Amino acid sequence: MNHPPNPKALKIIWFAFTGFSTLLYLLPRYLMAEGAPDGVFPNLNDPLTLALTVVAVIDLFASFLAPRLWAKGSDDPSKGALAIILRYVLLESMSLIGFILAVLKEEPGLVTLYAGTAIFLLVLNYPTSDRVKSLTR
Repeated sequence: MNHPPNPKALKIIWFAFTGFSTLLYLLPRYLMAEGAPDGVFPNLNDPLTLALTVVAVIDLFASFLAPRLWAKGSDDPSKGALAIILRYVLLESMSLIGFILAVLKEEPGLVTLYAGTAIFLLVLNYPTSDRVKSLTR
């Protein structure tokens, strides 16, 4: 028997990704800010920065494609809920990449672009029953 996802649980999970972990990655922006370069855009001439930025862009596209492909055609409502959680995980990983770059390159401003993009998209993907159902169509 397929049980519909608990909307309250999805909202708690959404808040954990958006209001806690993703915002937490912005912490180095303020802790390391004094005397550090303040650039928001990455220097793509650096091989590590370029590689991690490519991974972040792949994460961005995967956050929209993977959940839809995984849950498409399923009549199980819980699969739609898991698909939206997968989207949150992929978006949150973009923030983590920004955090890693900010710490490794000692440029705290770098996390702003990655975490800001993730937070914006997480806010746009607030869990509603229609959004969860749309992933299984």
